[in-house]
Amino acid sequence: MTAWKLIEQKRKMGASNTSLLQEALTHCNKALEITPGEFSALNYKGIILKRLGRYDEAVEVAERAVAIPGDRYSAWGNLGAYYAIKGDIEKAEDALRTSAQLADNVKEGDRRHRAMAWSNLAALELHLGRETAVGLVSQAIDFDNENYDARILIARAWLSGSDDPSWKRAVRYAGLADAFRKGKDARCKRILAIALLRTGDWTGAIEQAQIAIKKGDIRTVNDLVISTAHAGLGDDVRARAALQRAMDAWPEDLVSDGAFRASYDNGVLWFDSATELNRLRVEAEQATQTLQTPTQTP
Repeated sequence: MTAWKLIEQKRKMGASNTSLLQEALTHCNKALEITPGEFSALNYKGIILKRLGRYDEAVEVAERAVAIPGDRYSAWGNLGAYYAIKGDIEKAEDALRTSAQLADNVKEGDRRHRAMAWSNLAALELHLGRETAVGLVSQAIDFDNENYDARILIARAWLSGSDDPSWKRAVRYAGLADAFRKGKDARCKRILAIALLRTGDWTGAIEQAQIAIKKGDIRTVNDLVISTAHAGLGDDVRARAALQRAMDAWPEDLVSDGAFRASYDNGVLWFDSATELNRLRVEAEQATQTLQTPTQTP
């Protein structure tokens, strides 16, 4: 598809992402004028519209793409992600489940995309708090042993456990993913920070959360980790300072339990929830309240 070659060529020349996407969208529209039912053009157009934040249009185009006969598991996966971004979890689940089922029909050599289909369904089930998420993400890893996005997910799933063995598994999986990403993935750093917090590695948790913030991850969740970890180290001053930073930076769309934010980048579906943030907030507040004598910052 020339649209994507165009994006890469002009990005190297310094063109803005928005202008590139608009130009790529024009190419897709021209292709669809010639062949209205051309699957690739529809699929790419949906992706471009999503990146432009035009989610209603992205859903409409993806619906047209999945209506074309064939095992269109990638289009079903995109459709499910677009619905998730729009907040329609029921339709998102239907589409993502269809994507995973169709992915089983693709040739054995296409293991990466097959794994992504199952991994994104697992992300949704994990968001919904279902125990089946671990099995789904394990299946994704079985399909593609190099799918490290799935390892981040399974680490996140083990974090929902209530015992030390579960948390140690989370550390192991998050560490593997972090090593593969060469320490460059902000979300991986976040999950590793939370896993280290659970196992009582206060210093490691602080270090990883600080890196996650520097790499652009949600500040609130990482500062909550930092607050609890400083409390674990007995440093009341730093613990309370981190808690205050977390409260000051709290995302407006993630306040009340049940609120969530879905994102979809490079084929990977991800959920952030107010419930998760509020649990970490309560944990940080309780940790700081247990400190009796504040220590001074060096």
